Amino acid sequence: MAVTLSLAPQTLTPELGKRVLVVWWSQSGQLEKVARAFARPFQVAGHDVHFVALRPITPYPFPWKITTFFGEFPETVLGRPAPIAPLDAPAGPWDLVVLTSQVWFLSPSQPFAALLSGPDRAVVAGRRVLTLVSCRNMWVSGWRRLVALTEAAGGRVTDRVVATQSGSVFASYFTTLAWMLTGKRDAIKALPAAGIGDETFDRLDALGTIAAARLTDAAPDAPLLADQPTASISHVHTFGERVVGAIFPTFAHLIAAVSRPGTPLRHVSAFGMLAFMLTVVIGLFVPFLIAERLLRRWTTPWLDGLARLPVSHLSPAAGVR
Repeated sequence: MAVTLSLAPQTLTPELGKRVLVVWWSQSGQLEKVARAFARPFQVAGHDVHFVALRPITPYPFPWKITTFFGEFPETVLGRPAPIAPLDAPAGPWDLVVLTSQVWFLSPSQPFAALLSGPDRAVVAGRRVLTLVSCRNMWVSGWRRLVALTEAAGGRVTDRVVATQSGSVFASYFTTLAWMLTGKRDAIKALPAAGIGDETFDRLDALGTIAAARLTDAAPDAPLLADQPTASISHVHTFGERVVGAIFPTFAHLIAAVSRPGTPLRHVSAFGMLAFMLTVVIGLFVPFLIAERLLRRWTTPWLDGLARLPVSHLSPAAGVR
């Protein structure tokens, strides 16, 4: 059953309610739905919740073209995002800031990179921050970079929630790409529709309910969801992230050095990146699977450690379940 976003009567008095800022950016509408599904229980509990959408100066297209999406690869990986408009948010301070970000090329999406490297990064300075990441499956590298940007801006990341797509991970490589290029979740009729399933929205609602209840009395640096499973991790794909992601900066520097966005040479490089990624998916998935299985004894603690919040007092229970 789908999660509804209707609100129930408030149960907190204004004196007990906290101020919550939810920042999101969405093209298809899925990320907005993720943000609102998680934040709905805060509204139900009587917290003062404000939703703010990031606004790129030049809107990104949706559906994308191959040349435009893969043409954004260098700037995304190198942390050189296109500018966004000033954040249209009410005056703080905020008791909780929820950053709802996508992952592009194992990195935070450019609008969030622009937010956290621009003048409006002050919105997280000195504040408790919950990172709410939504992506196909490979979230660890992008989330870690999002945390690093947030902490560099002065935010205190206490919690992490991840919403990934349902169904076959292998099939989602192709269905997600088709969705981005056509705007249709069911563009490949022979495979399950792309996108996040209803069960994930139910989980977001449940986690939001717990976090909303605890926010009222929680200390400023105390995690809200340390005892909850807040993400799932595929060790095979995280292993692949570390292997493939290590060469992304080299590719990005090379492409950025010889081309600019929108130029013919950048279009050529975009098709090259698409070919590379399809080669990785089709040609290296099985080798990654075998390597991860053979090295599991040594890689499992490492991969689990990568996915934990880098906060010293966070309990081990906050690791990935």
